[in-house]
Order: sequence, then C-alpha cells, then structure tokens
Amino acid sequence: MMMFPKYDIIRNVFNLIVININACLIVKIDKENFMRVEKKTFNLCIIFLSQILAIAYSLISKKLLLDQLPFELVGISSLFETLFLAIGLIDIGFMSLLSFNLYKSVNEKNDELILAELSLFKKIFNIISVVICIISICLMPFLTSIFKIDYGDMFVVYSIYVIYLFTTLTKFRFTYKICLLNVYRQEYIHRMYYLLFDFICFILKVISIVVLKSYISYIFSIFITGFLTNYLTAKYVDKHLGYTQNLYKLSMKQLLDSKVISQCKKYIYKSLYDFVFFATDNLIIGMFLNTKVIGYLSNYNIIFSATDLLVTNINYSMRNHLAKVKYNSTTSEYYNEFTKVSFVNFMITSIIVIGLFLMRDDFINLWIGNQYVFDKTSISLIILTLAINLILRPVESIYMIGGFAFKERKPLMISALTNLFLSVLLLNYIGVIGVYIATFISTIIFWCGKLYYVLKYEYTMQRVDFLKNIIGYFVVLIITFLICGIIVEGIVVSGIVMFIVKGVCITLTVATINSIIYITLLRKG
Repeated sequence: MMMFPKYDIIRNVFNLIVININACLIVKIDKENFMRVEKKTFNLCIIFLSQILAIAYSLISKKLLLDQLPFELVGISSLFETLFLAIGLIDIGFMSLLSFNLYKSVNEKNDELILAELSLFKKIFNIISVVICIISICLMPFLTSIFKIDYGDMFVVYSIYVIYLFTTLTKFRFTYKICLLNVYRQEYIHRMYYLLFDFICFILKVISIVVLKSYISYIFSIFITGFLTNYLTAKYVDKHLGYTQNLYKLSMKQLLDSKVISQCKKYIYKSLYDFVFFATDNLIIGMFLNTKVIGYLSNYNIIFSATDLLVTNINYSMRNHLAKVKYNSTTSEYYNEFTKVSFVNFMITSIIVIGLFLMRDDFINLWIGNQYVFDKTSISLIILTLAINLILRPVESIYMIGGFAFKERKPLMISALTNLFLSVLLLNYIGVIGVYIATFISTIIFWCGKLYYVLKYEYTMQRVDFLKNIIGYFVVLIITFLICGIIVEGIVVSGIVMFIVKGVCITLTVATINSIIYITLLRKG
C-alpha cells in the first residue's frame, strides 16, 4: 500500500511552494536571513514570469512562422539548435564547478581566492570556445553529407548554422561573470535583462516573419538579443562586483597544475552523458530520416520543455529547504519532509502529465492546425518519459544534497551508450518511435543510478517505504489517467472555450482523486 505524508495537504502545498515567504512571516529572523529569503522569492518569481512570457512569445512567433515561411526551415533550425545546445551543456558543467568553488570563497570573503577562481575559469572558457569554433568550422563542409537536410537554399542553411555557432561562442564569453552574479544571489539582474530583451526579440521575430519574410533575420534576432542580455549583465558585474576587472592571465602550466583539472576529470562522465543524451534524438533523426520530422517534434517540445523546466524550478526552490532539514534534523525527520515534497511534486506532475496525454492533439489543432499532429505513439512515449523525469525530480534533490554528484559514473555511461546504440538500431527497424523507446529505456537506467546512492547512503532504513511510495505514485497516475480519459471522452474541443473546459475538468478530477487517496491512507494510518 502506498504511504502518503501525514499532514494537511492545502497547508503543505502553500508552505512548500512559498516556504521562504512563510519563514519570514511565521518566525522571527534577523535582517540578513530576511534579505536572503526575499532575494530567493524574488528570483523565483522572476524565473516563473520569464518562463510564462517566453512560452507566450514562442507560441505566437511559431504560429506566424509556420504560416509565412517554409516549414522545412523549422526542422533545420531545431537540428542546429540541438547540436549547439548539447555542446553548450559543457558550459553548465563548468559553471557548476565554478559556482561550487566560488561559494566557499565568497562566504569567507577571500578576494584573492575569488580572483584566482575567476581567472582560472576564464581561461578554461576561452579554451573551450576555441575548440568548439574549430570543430564547428571543420564540420561545416560535411553538413549535407551527415544530415538529410530538406531544403535547397544552402546559403540559408549555412547562415543558420553560423548564427547558432556565434550564439554559443558569445555565451562562453560571459559565463564566468554571470556565475559570479548568481553566487551573490543577484541572478534576478540577469533575468530582468532577459525579460526586457526577450520582448524585444519577440518584436524582431514578428518583423522578420511578417515584414521581411526572412528566416535568417528571424534567427539573428535570437542571437543579438541573447548577446545584449549577457553583455549588459556582464557590464553590471564589472561595475558593481569589481572582481572581473582585475583578473590576471594564466599559463597553460598554471591551469594544468590547478585543482580545477582534477575536478573536471570527475565531471567528464556527466558532460559526455549530457552531450549524448540531449543531442541523440534529434541528431540521429536528422542523420537517418530527415529534418522535417524534427520540425514536427519541435512544435510539441515547446510545451514539453516548459513543463519540465517549471517542475524542475519548483523542486530547485524546495531543495534549500530539504538541505536545512537534513543538517538540522534526524534521518527520520529528513525522510518525512522528503515524502511531503514528493507528494506535492506528484500533485503538480500528475495534472501536467495527464493534461499533456489527453490534450496534446487538441492543443496542436487549435494552435497551428491538425496537419502538424505527429505520430501519437511516439508522442505518448515522450510524455511517459517526461512523467518519469518529473515524478523523480525530488529524488534528484536528495541525491545532490547528499553530495553524490560525479559519483554515478557507470549508470551515466550505460544510459548514454544505451540511448545512442539503441536509437540507431531501433530506428532502422521500426522507425522514429525506436528512438524514443531507446530514450525511455536509458532514462530508467539513469534514475536507477540516482536511486542506488539515495537508498544506500541516505534512506537505508526507509528504503522499503521509499520504493513503495514511488511505485504507488506511478500506479495512481495510471488509474487517474484512465478515469480522466473516461470523464473527458465526450468533450469535443472545437474552440478555446471547450479547450479550457476540458483542462479544468482534468485538473479537478486529478486533484480530487489524489485528495481522496490521501485522505483514505491518512485515516488508515
């Protein structure tokens, strides 16, 4: 029997989502703690606002794009975006290492060490930029040989490629400065610039599509607004934090002798996994099928990526709360708090996942038309994989709090290689759905690695209940999905009003079923 946390569900949802606000209102805290909580809350609000606006801008500009310009360009653009996004994931890894090193230096107010860390990573990012530039330029002549590109004007194709390359390179130019800003808990500055220029980018996209009828200017608007966001953020760091103006040059020998190299060796497994896992699907489809399929899938990915990011940010905001509980309570209390976070996460996730399952085609029809509806089986498998990732997000928090990052080397490599080889093998036999079967299997392997460390080192005594809860969440998700499917089966979505009605019905049904299960189990306990 699945065990749910014993606490009031309404209070729990409110407390956990805005835990920092409640901390300020309920307990008396000093001014420094209040300011820290206030910054975290403001940062979170800015992140959510920027995500909502980004989704709105994407939906409008994508609709205009599909109406005005060749659809084949969407797949080509998505392919190159995936390629350089995967390469850019290296940035995320080194940024994590820089943040890890800077937190201690900043807390100790050790200016000399801060300068040393920033100088080291500036050197690393410059080297990475040069390597990426060389590899990308060498790859350019072979693009049409490697990928099955469905578009005749190669000038446009190469222009898109070069713009994405410059977007990636310029990001590395400012990464270490943005990282320093985040360590000082002022990431909202970057987000404020992002809000401003994302709106400008949206206007430029509309002009590019409707007036200029140019896909190159459409992509260039993304580059220029991203560059300006990072540039002005970097200028803010130079002016208000100061460290970045006093950096010194390092030789390769000094870099190789630093502790950063040993840290990078530990990260290599994670960076390889990220590159293979996040790039595999689109790149393999582009190599063995065609870029048009990638274009169809990109329409769905706007919503899938947004929901994933939403749940990830909610869990990230809860992570600090869980970390405090871990270091100020017993293991039993730590586990009880984790179950509360997991339940709230499940409530949010189940509404999102079931809504995506039952309304994805309705959404595509209303938004861009039924001619863009893609293979239902493949999309269902993508959503199922997303469901696993979202439901297990709290497990990742425990894994990170426990300090297990960089330790799960074998599961990461097995997962990445499984995704790579199975995608190619199954694609040849059963088509595009084979790619997503491979992704589904590799995702399970990925989470098994995290579960191993959490169950072995964090919740040894609670491992049976832990596994029962996780299995229970998936069972309840399936049951709730079947019930919702029966309830909304007769709702025909012919317009935005009926779409909203269907969405409300699903939300209320999922919330009601989860509440009934919770109350039933609470009484039995």
